[in-house]
Amino acid sequence: MRDFLGILVMVISATVLCGRAAGDFEPLDPHQTDHPAVDDAPAASPLTYDDEDGFRRRADRTMRELATVDLGTYRRGYFAGGDPGKYLPLHAMARLLLDADDEQAHHYLNDDRSPTEHYHFAAVNWARLIPLFGDALTTRTMRRFADNASNRNTYISTGGRGTENHHVMQLTAGVVLPDYLETNRFAAANIDVARERAKDWLRWYVRKLYHYGQSEWDSSTYMAFNINGLLNIYDFSHDPESRLLARAALDWYATAGALKYVNGMHSGPKERGWTERAFQSYGDQTLWLWWGSTGEPEDDTLRGARYAMHAITSSYRPNRVISNIARRNIEPLPAEYRNAKPNYWHGLDKPPKDPVKNVSQESLYITEHYTLGTMWWSEDVCTQLLRMQLGAKTEDGAIGFTGSAPGTYNDQRRYKAGQGTHIMRPSMQVDPRTVATYVQYSQVGPTVICMAAFGSRAVDRFTYFSTPVEFIQFGHWRAARAGETFVGVLPLTETVEERTLGDLDAMVFPGDESGFVLQTADTNSFGSLAEFGAALEKLDIDLSDWDESMKVAVETMDGRTVTMRYRRSRDHADVSIDGEPVSYENWREYDGPHVRQADGVLKVFDGTDGFLIDFTGDMPVYKPWNPADGEDD
Repeated sequence: MRDFLGILVMVISATVLCGRAAGDFEPLDPHQTDHPAVDDAPAASPLTYDDEDGFRRRADRTMRELATVDLGTYRRGYFAGGDPGKYLPLHAMARLLLDADDEQAHHYLNDDRSPTEHYHFAAVNWARLIPLFGDALTTRTMRRFADNASNRNTYISTGGRGTENHHVMQLTAGVVLPDYLETNRFAAANIDVARERAKDWLRWYVRKLYHYGQSEWDSSTYMAFNINGLLNIYDFSHDPESRLLARAALDWYATAGALKYVNGMHSGPKERGWTERAFQSYGDQTLWLWWGSTGEPEDDTLRGARYAMHAITSSYRPNRVISNIARRNIEPLPAEYRNAKPNYWHGLDKPPKDPVKNVSQESLYITEHYTLGTMWWSEDVCTQLLRMQLGAKTEDGAIGFTGSAPGTYNDQRRYKAGQGTHIMRPSMQVDPRTVATYVQYSQVGPTVICMAAFGSRAVDRFTYFSTPVEFIQFGHWRAARAGETFVGVLPLTETVEERTLGDLDAMVFPGDESGFVLQTADTNSFGSLAEFGAALEKLDIDLSDWDESMKVAVETMDGRTVTMRYRRSRDHADVSIDGEPVSYENWREYDGPHVRQADGVLKVFDGTDGFLIDFTGDMPVYKPWNPADGEDD
């Protein structure tokens, strides 16, 4: 009898510790979810997503790899201090999906440390963990978490330190958590007051996306964290308006990601980030979960894809129109875009600034097989700018090419993220200061011209173009093939060197005045690299004014003539296309055949179906849209 009572006590104790009886945790099902405004524009409905089986296969594989990670890792070494709340909860979620009674998950989620972690990276994870996996948390853990959250004003404050994604993670959690905590106080305020402040911020933030664009734009690293915070609101907020705001923001982010998605890799320029192959960045991993690839990530890669757990367990799916753009199932192709990026209006280690449109200008050229993007000019606030990138689809995923002049951050050289800009920031208490930007670009369709004239303070006096594959010489051109994509580079210097810059293999063009011409094409136009190389040699290239005035005239692969002259002490070069000067005024947030945004309205079209989201009023409004209807401006 005594043995039986002992066993009974152990069973009761285990049940109290685990906070749940035996059962299963499951991801949310899109088809069992009440999606906001789902009937207003049928083509925009998340229920039109057409790869649910592929999504679940990718999600299951990722989840199983994440679940193999020892959670004790996040209580040892660096993580004895550090920021384990950024990591541990996500691997714990994966474990709980496979085994609702996983001992490690229950132990570490309910230890003394977990409920004390409320910084942004932890907050965004709690805002999914508590609503979806709350049964794994003990009453003691929930009480301690609520007590700590009651005095943490960062859940509703916009004046604290950090970057845009830090604030988005923290404040989106501030929208969700008050609905799940048994307390009258949250974020150093009455809980109802805190809830309204967080919602006011959400409305403010999403409106800014629609009227100006994102300040931390197209970050292959940090887009995933912003998406995760918005997924939490979409899935768990009890407020219908907050869920609609989150949906509009998620569709905005998914559209921006789709334009630059190439078979497993986020390509093109980025305000903060770097990608050189598929599945490498956190953004890549979430986008791959949605849209797949002909390649497959390695198991080791998926063991680090923890930030995809939010999307794995979410009911949100990017609709079919957005997904068609991502997979290039669209017409017309090729497609050319001119886009504008705003200032860093969310504030860096400062409160938000007044937003300014069209601070930086971008061109995109999208084909079935590759995407080429260039910033004609861009401010660099966070010292992690990637100015130009070509992403080429391959059988194993995608690979990236880039070209620029070296950058520095506090005299540390940067050839990838941070290229082209020389920035000093003595401490986090002062704003970054741009010392010099020597490089200037133009992009017209499949052609990019890069130029740099180095001042007396320049340490490195060269431009470069990365060489992830072997290049072959065709006259003065060097050319390569990556998958179905052809790449041709013409040096504007007499000397060309092969170097390794950090860990980036590159051809280098040394000289006080330096640069290169990039031409791109694919197998829809040429049958072989030799055929492409022969076409390069026939292009009309006029370099007669290069030595005297840094001016060139270049025939593009699609038959236009681009004339570019470098302008010292200015942001932009003088550029004309077929004799017509390029103006840098009045570029819209997105301006191409499939995605257009201006004055608070986003329009998305795949060549067959479309929709628009109008945020000129108090709330976003979804409507059907087709440019053939004659309603376009």
